[in-house]
Amino acid sequence: MKRETAIVILNWNRANLTIKLLKNIRSVGENCDVIVTDNNSSVEEREKLQNYFNLEDYPLYSQTQINDIVERRDCLLVLLDDNYGYAKGNNFGLRIASRLKYRYVLISNNDIEIVSPVIEDLKNLLEANPDVAVVGPKVSDPDRSNGPYSKLGMRRLFWKPAFYPFHWIFFHTGKMFRLKSSQSKDIEAEQLSFPYYVSGSFMLARLSSLEEVDYFDENTFLYGEERILAEKLLAKGYRMAYLPGKEVKHNHGASTSRLNTDLSRLEFESRLYYFSRYRGYGKIRIAMLRAADRIYDKIWYPLFQASKRKLRGDEK
Repeated sequence: MKRETAIVILNWNRANLTIKLLKNIRSVGENCDVIVTDNNSSVEEREKLQNYFNLEDYPLYSQTQINDIVERRDCLLVLLDDNYGYAKGNNFGLRIASRLKYRYVLISNNDIEIVSPVIEDLKNLLEANPDVAVVGPKVSDPDRSNGPYSKLGMRRLFWKPAFYPFHWIFFHTGKMFRLKSSQSKDIEAEQLSFPYYVSGSFMLARLSSLEEVDYFDENTFLYGEERILAEKLLAKGYRMAYLPGKEVKHNHGASTSRLNTDLSRLEFESRLYYFSRYRGYGKIRIAMLRAADRIYDKIWYPLFQASKRKLRGDEK
C-alpha cells in the first residue's frame, strides 16, 4: 500500500543533521516517504549527502531533472541550483509531493529529533477536522519558545521597542507580583487548541490545502513563513491546530548558524513584508515599525548592554 505522507526536509550546509534526522525517522518507525531538497550547499556538504544517498541506494536528482521524478521512493534527494531560502526551497519539495499525489506532507527542519512516532496522531487530527489545514505538536527547546503563537500587532512591534524601558519595568513588575503578561506571544496550551499559527520547524499539512494557497510565499528568504501561510489559509477558510500531547525536540538555530548575514535584519524585513502584504499596513504604520526598530537598535539596546556590563564590572 502506498504511503499517504511525505516528509519534506530542507538542507543547507548541514548534511550531518539531515542524515541524522533521516536515520531518526526510520528508527522511530514513522510510516512515510522523505523528500530532501538541498539549497546549493558547499561541495563538501553535498558530497556527504550524496555519499549517504548512494550508500542507501536512494535516488538523486539535479534541479533540471525534477520533472523526471514520477515515482515515489522511500527517500530521494534534489540538488537545487541556488540557495533559495526557506519558502522557495521547501516549495520545490512540496510541489514534488503534490505531483506524486501524497495526501499529507510533513515540513520539518533538519535540526529536529523525533522522540516517538507522531505523524499518525497529527494525521488523525486533520482527518477529524476538515477545516484544519496544518497541525503541529509540542516542539521542545529549553532556550526558546516554539509556540503556538498568537497574532502580532502594533503593541508588540511598535510600543515595546520604541518605549522599551517602560516595557521592561512593566514586565519585571508583573513577574514580581506573578502577573500574567498580556503581551506574551505564546499561548499556554495543555490540550488541543487552534492558535493563529504553529512552529514551522515541524508541522503536518493537508497537501490539497497547500495547493489551494500555492504553498509558501516565495517573497521572503527566511522567517515569517508560518504567519504568511496562516493568513493565506485563513483567507480560504482554513485554520491551524496545536496538539501538545505529542512532542519533538528542536535544536533551534543549528540549521541557520552558517548564514553569513544579519539574521535579525532578515527577520525584520520579512515581518514588514507580512504586515504590508497580508495585514494591510499602510506606509504610515510601516514607517512607525521601522522607526521603533531603529530606536531600539540605536538607543535602548546599546544602553541596556552598557548597563549590564557596568553591573558586571566589565568596565573600569
